[in-house]
Amino acid sequence: MSRSQYRQRHQADFIQTLHLQFGDFFLIPEGGANEYGVQGCREIIIDAGGAENMDYWCAACGTGTMLAGMIAACEEKSIVLGFPALPKAEFLYQDIERQLQPNHYRRWTLHTQYAAPQYARLNDELLQFIRRFYLQHRIVLDAVYTAKMMYGIYDLIQKDYFPAGSRIAAVHSGGLQGWHGMLQYQQQLPEIPWQLIQ
Repeated sequence: MSRSQYRQRHQADFIQTLHLQFGDFFLIPEGGANEYGVQGCREIIIDAGGAENMDYWCAACGTGTMLAGMIAACEEKSIVLGFPALPKAEFLYQDIERQLQPNHYRRWTLHTQYAAPQYARLNDELLQFIRRFYLQHRIVLDAVYTAKMMYGIYDLIQKDYFPAGSRIAAVHSGGLQGWHGMLQYQQQLPEIPWQLIQ
């Protein structure tokens, strides 16, 4: 659909026209931002053995749904850190709280300082980090979400944000297909085997 149509995605009359055109369907909100998305993202922590296995759980944020699910699964057992992909993402605090049960004890925060330069844009510092991370770990980070998260985690480690001996988990949430639309950046990272990324 066009950008102007997409801007209407929350309007009831626009959704009704989609029902008239396509019949009955289940509307999945952007980023899976509903109670089912939160419920599904709780499984990230559960499948990894439970919140008590780590002191910190880290994830990149778009809508905040994944983070909300992780927060709900952790309760008081560990701390969840979110790394927004969008600059000026302070609005995510309210969006994430809205997706959580009220009066539920939780420990979490957002690190918005790593979202620069802007959404889906890389600067040389981030490109060099992606290169070093790949050469050291043989793991490709996506340019929109996980690269900013991992950069932030490494920076926080260097700044002694985490107490010594902390167990830190970082969720690599995928997004590698986004590289297909970033050929100008791919060319600056010849070490990465782009042909293997589907």
